[in-house]
Amino acid sequence: MDLSGLNLKPHKLFYHLDEVTKWRDGKDFAPIFIEFSPTDVCNQRCHFCYTDYLGHKKLMIERDPLLRIFREMGEFGVKSVMVQGTGEPLLNSAVPDAVVVGKKAGLDIALCTNGVLLSEEVLEKAMPCLSWLRVSGIECDGDLYVKTHVCPEGHFKRVIDGLRTAVRIRNRDHLETVIAVHFLPFPYNASRVLDTVKMVKEMGIDYILIKSAEIGLHTPNHVWPRDTHEQYRGLLEECARLETNEFRVSIRWDQFEQAKCEGAFEKGYKSCYGMLFEAMVDADAKVYPCLNHWRDPEYGLGDLREQSFADLWQSQRRREVMARHWSTYDLQNCHFGCKHHHINKTLWELAHPPMHVNFL
Repeated sequence: MDLSGLNLKPHKLFYHLDEVTKWRDGKDFAPIFIEFSPTDVCNQRCHFCYTDYLGHKKLMIERDPLLRIFREMGEFGVKSVMVQGTGEPLLNSAVPDAVVVGKKAGLDIALCTNGVLLSEEVLEKAMPCLSWLRVSGIECDGDLYVKTHVCPEGHFKRVIDGLRTAVRIRNRDHLETVIAVHFLPFPYNASRVLDTVKMVKEMGIDYILIKSAEIGLHTPNHVWPRDTHEQYRGLLEECARLETNEFRVSIRWDQFEQAKCEGAFEKGYKSCYGMLFEAMVDADAKVYPCLNHWRDPEYGLGDLREQSFADLWQSQRRREVMARHWSTYDLQNCHFGCKHHHINKTLWELAHPPMHVNFL
């Protein structure tokens, strides 16, 4: 697949000028992107998990409301949904059907998974409806995989077999679905990053994302070194040289540098406008403005088991939560990997233009 048009920049906000104009004019609009967690149950205990502080409370959105919510999001005008979240999404057996329903309703859908449950049946149903599929925490051998994911030994083979099946189905049916993996460098596996990149390139994977594991205020037990990327910079740069038009290597140097900061870092904005463009649905079917507020009643926007997505998004409750956040929330409490960060920098500049903007 020719990937020369694949945009892996931190955000694509300027491709949504209608929404940006409505934001500037103070008008309501549907969020562009939803991160959706259909369950918080997980079959692994990854030491890098950015939601491990929530625990795995066996939350699961039932089949009927799950399918209804996906249909409603599409009908309301949400443009994309990334199925990911606080557990392993494919442990909710209704997810492949929800992907099909959402696609028919007009959503672009992506699936992020640990890959253990990527059976042929799941892939045959879901792949034609996915814009992209990403497997998290890839490794080049089983021992490293078990150490990273804290899981049974057999999981590594299942993940590799699932990825190979996905590539075969994609190629057989000439699908446009992009297949990706991501790699998180730690002191114990960083020396094998080049082997890992070579392996997934040989498998026919479309791209590999190499980024820092997230360290947030809620995860003080995440105490790994923050400068591993510097120690292995030469090896990472060698990985980047394996990139072609058919295989992309995305190294998030910006996140590595942010991760080095102990505590707060300079943001360049004073309000989180990104919450109007993105939202999170947790495994309790409740909607939150960002992952930093998961399961915080003060910032819950509503419950999709009790109201439609359109009613929730247009509710007075959502407006009140947003207004309170903008007026009282200290952005120094945000973690470095916030998805809104790069959007906020752009929107803040648009809201506070410099002098002489007409001189292009």
